[in-house]
Amino acid sequence: MALAMMFSFLMIPHMPLFLALGGCSAIFVIIPVWRISEKAGFSPAWSLLFFIPLAGLIYLWVLAFSDWPSRRAGA
Repeated sequence: MALAMMFSFLMIPHMPLFLALGGCSAIFVIIPVWRISEKAGFSPAWSLLFFIPLAGLIYLWVLAFSDWPSRRAGA
């Protein structure tokens, strides 16, 4: 009974639609961050952190305020 109550949110009729929209919006964020990371000289795989809610925001802060390896190599 407790297990059924834990997963009762999956019984919402529009849950597949919400999950699909959430996945699409994540893709629209991950692709540009992937390209920015690549151009900055960081591993583009770090953009996959956007699938974890707070980790993506922390990565943006790290990306914004750290020294970019591509800028150090070109200077």
